[in-house]
Amino acid sequence: MSGLTQIKILLVLILSTLLGGCSEDFSESKTPDIKGCIYKVDEKKMLVIQDISKEIFDEIKDLPMDQIKEDNRLIQLSYNDSQSFHKGDLVEVWLEGDEIMTTNPALAPAKKIKLKE
Repeated sequence: MSGLTQIKILLVLILSTLLGGCSEDFSESKTPDIKGCIYKVDEKKMLVIQDISKEIFDEIKDLPMDQIKEDNRLIQLSYNDSQSFHKGDLVEVWLEGDEIMTTNPALAPAKKIKLKE
């Protein structure tokens, strides 16, 4: 094999490796924007209490929403596949964009929601 052919093969391998690396989705952060427990699920939306353990959630899960809203950790997420989740599920949430409406509860669109193991 000539030296020129070897160089061509090497260049093809290097370019293939570089292009393969570019296919990774960098738009999605590896760490979730929100971790919490689902308080309520409706069609295409859910209420999540942020930064709460399953044990503490079990103690407050039957409190009225007005009492939980006082803590300002409640966020309403719009999500097309919300029906596949249930009250009490621990979840990790990646938001669509950086904008969280500062209402009470806060509002934001979710890009991805995953059950926390």
